[in-house]
Amino acid sequence: MDKLSNTEKLARELANRVSFNANEDPLEVWVHGFMAGFSEAKSSRVREHAIEYAEFVWMKESEYAKLKEEYGEERVKKMISVLNGYKGSSGRKYVNDYMAIRNWVVGRVLEDEARTPQTRKYVDPNKLYK
Repeated sequence: MDKLSNTEKLARELANRVSFNANEDPLEVWVHGFMAGFSEAKSSRVREHAIEYAEFVWMKESEYAKLKEEYGEERVKKMISVLNGYKGSSGRKYVNDYMAIRNWVVGRVLEDEARTPQTRKYVDPNKLYK
């Protein structure tokens, strides 16, 4: 009788409760089923709290609140718009949109704001041609 660890004994016992082909190793069947269940649970846990802020931008409410607190709501909306446009036009996908915003979108929006004059004079087009 070979020595099995408690984990292997438990795995074989659980595998015997699962239906499988006679040619398959019960331990392998159990491990495969366990890992499939783990990845499903993990992916559902990640997305269950995510909120859609734009067509292609998802993040948790707490992540949005952090951005809003640090940059203000108007800038965060610009950041989401920039990321949404990029993802929509390129087909690019990110694991975490919040981190994408942190990594490069913040810099892009702040650069654009620095290039744009903050005070613009309104010029009435009717007065230009009189």
